Amino acid sequence: MPKIAFYSSGDCYGGIEKNTLRFIGWLSDSRYTISLITSPDSALSKLAEEQNVDIHRLKKPTYFIDLRHARALSVYLKNQNISLLLVIRPRDILMASLVKILLYRSLRLVFFQQSILNLKKHPFLYKMLFRPFDSWISPSEKLAEHALLLTHYKPERMKVIPPCIDAGHFANDTLAKKSARKIFRLPEDRIILGAIGKYNNTYALDFSIRAIQFLERNHHDVDLLIYGRSGSEQEEEYRNFLTILARECKVEDRVHFRIAQDKLITFFRSIDIFVTHRQHQPYDMIVHKAMASGLSVIAPYSEINSELLNNGNLGMLYHQKDLADFSNKIIHLITQPKIRNHLETEGQKAIFSRFDRSSGCKKIQLLFQKLLDLQNG
Repeated sequence: MPKIAFYSSGDCYGGIEKNTLRFIGWLSDSRYTISLITSPDSALSKLAEEQNVDIHRLKKPTYFIDLRHARALSVYLKNQNISLLLVIRPRDILMASLVKILLYRSLRLVFFQQSILNLKKHPFLYKMLFRPFDSWISPSEKLAEHALLLTHYKPERMKVIPPCIDAGHFANDTLAKKSARKIFRLPEDRIILGAIGKYNNTYALDFSIRAIQFLERNHHDVDLLIYGRSGSEQEEEYRNFLTILARECKVEDRVHFRIAQDKLITFFRSIDIFVTHRQHQPYDMIVHKAMASGLSVIAPYSEINSELLNNGNLGMLYHQKDLADFSNKIIHLITQPKIRNHLETEGQKAIFSRFDRSSGCKKIQLLFQKLLDLQNG
């Protein structure tokens, strides 16, 4: 059985690591033996162990060019007969390249990109670092085009495989809207917008509150559910700012704050329209999950959002920070139920065809097979 490893040398834990663990879990039923190489005592290591992932703990590099670490990594890969290595963090590109160039020439390298890279800063350096990589997985067409332009990476090696979700988990849940609203103590007879995120400026939750005021002034009866998370003192301050803002806008009875817990499906079932103010969607793929749940979506114009929403054919796009444009898009959805139903249906279909786990796993397994066949050929 072919052996494959994912590699992350650091001790940070975020969306990239969560997505990687999810992918490893989905691939565990495939014909490949999957392992994870990471640093001891890292959050990634601990969570991977809880999920019964095969882990090799390797002390993280001491220096930018740490030949001792490269040698240890190479020895492990050879001893375990691992012939394909996926790098998930940009910081590990150099180390993987060193291993291949100096110690393990037949190793197949894949960069598993899951975030936006600042390639403009050192384009020539990235061009050199990516040269030993046999493939580069990009999460979107736009990011792939951007990377090819700046690094001159071989186009035939670039593969677009979007990040995936378990779409059926969100589409097939039977919780009724009435029951969901009862759980969250929400009014049953109003249109409710839903926004989710941490309590900080990144998610621009204050913009949604101002939109509720705009809608009320234009005689539209709309509520807002903010499903928020706070942990730091600054986030608590922002949460208090939102409460005061709702009061100043005289919409405090229309803005509902709920603490984000493990009730994401309940959140989706309780709202009518999902709104986001982020141009670049976070790793948790919350917009994809909303669309899989059968919700219409409103997001600001950006290359990534336009690609996801097919230039407005799968959801509404508005000009960022344009309150009137955003609010008018909401009015359009709530006064045109046929259009809203169309976006809900087509958006959900698109998620199943492009972003469901079955599609993503099939694409990445085909890539694995191609690379391993080339190695053995």
